[in-house]
Amino acid sequence: MLYARSRLTAALPYLMGLILIGEYWCTLTATAGFGIYGYGAWRIWRVVAGSALGLLFVTVALLGHGAFKIPWSGFLALIGALFVFRWNEGWVPQGVPAETPNVVLPLAVMVVIIYWELSLLKPRLAKFMPMLLLGLGAWGYWVFVIIDSVKVPFVDVWYQLNRGAELFLVGESPYATFFPDFYKGEAWFGFDAPGFSYPPAVLFTSVLAKALNVDVRTVLSSLVAFSAIILARIARRSGWSSAASSILALSYIFVPRFGFVIVSGHSEPISGFLLALGAFFIQRGRFKTGFFLYGMFVTSKQYLIVALPMLAMTTGSLLELFLLGAGAVILWLPWIFTEPVALWKAVFQVHVDRPARKDALTLSAWRINHQLRPLRRWIPLAMGAGMGILSSLRFRAPRRLPLHLGICLLPMMVVSPQAFGNYYTLICWCFLLGFASEPVSGMPLTDETWVWGKFRDILARGSARTLDSACHDDD
Repeated sequence: MLYARSRLTAALPYLMGLILIGEYWCTLTATAGFGIYGYGAWRIWRVVAGSALGLLFVTVALLGHGAFKIPWSGFLALIGALFVFRWNEGWVPQGVPAETPNVVLPLAVMVVIIYWELSLLKPRLAKFMPMLLLGLGAWGYWVFVIIDSVKVPFVDVWYQLNRGAELFLVGESPYATFFPDFYKGEAWFGFDAPGFSYPPAVLFTSVLAKALNVDVRTVLSSLVAFSAIILARIARRSGWSSAASSILALSYIFVPRFGFVIVSGHSEPISGFLLALGAFFIQRGRFKTGFFLYGMFVTSKQYLIVALPMLAMTTGSLLELFLLGAGAVILWLPWIFTEPVALWKAVFQVHVDRPARKDALTLSAWRINHQLRPLRRWIPLAMGAGMGILSSLRFRAPRRLPLHLGICLLPMMVVSPQAFGNYYTLICWCFLLGFASEPVSGMPLTDETWVWGKFRDILARGSARTLDSACHDDD
């Protein structure tokens, strides 16, 4: 009996790792392709299954086991699941010529790179930067085709980003300027907005693009590329091999629904970039900078505010807590002091007043389409905040924040009034950054050198709180 119990205890960390991979896989398969938005019962049940796996993970952790390992075989299965969906319509948004070499070529290059990396893991072939840069080059060409094919997307997000930037640059307040229904009453989900409907981080990004006279989607795509490179560096320092690090980075940029995200100008790349940058500094022991960036992340989208209690509980000092709060409000201060009521109505109240979307990838949409009432709006807030708090009670390590953001956001999204491909793309990014941040023992370090090892040791000794000290709660 004792022997069987010890074997079960030894296997539990691997079981928890497989649960995490299962949760990510459910999110990925439900998000991939499937039209413009992605409504459909079987997809919703995959997201429900992913949420249930997240609840199971937190429950097992609270019962007493906090450590987990991500099995190498499970990681390969995760990558395999990603590329099973590489040819679905999620890769090619509406309006882009799907059968042209412009689209097929970058995807073919990406597949070659993946098989090259997976088949070898040998020092002479698994070179980190050349492979990743080749993948980024193919991806950049693919993004260019998408943006060039759909120069003016017919979507309200695009209209608001450009109009908001124009108002800001001429000295007018976007949050106090009325935005009429972009669809002019022809779409049932259109709405009149009392002002710019997105947080200041999104506004400043669109202003930067307008000032540089470039398409805002080019700036958003650049942020995704930078995030992928940051993720690869995080993975290398966590012990992932060179090949595995580049695979993780390629998974980040080739999430199936990214074509939909970028063609419309959705702002999740901003949130993903802030999350990646925060994880980068946290891993290097620069916790003050990391928590400040996490504060900016949590207010870069309205729904991310549910993660604030979890982030606050993970801080290690009053200064870190203060910097988390400072990062959360710093971009909002000009409007908080000058026109707080207009800011509230434009960014928050307009979304509270809107009805639940029946075409969303949520349980509420499924209920609406089955002549049932949508779930009450307090349920997703309670679900997301509750999962985050429960997760942080067991896992206080700051390096695990991206992973647990995914765990708390997925259950919240499945019961929210509206959630589409861009929402779930951000959750996929959370999981990938979480996997990259997780130390992996036994992984082949194919391109480890004496110089890199010494440089990493210097970084570790120079940090006030190293990677090991950040993981003190796992035992």
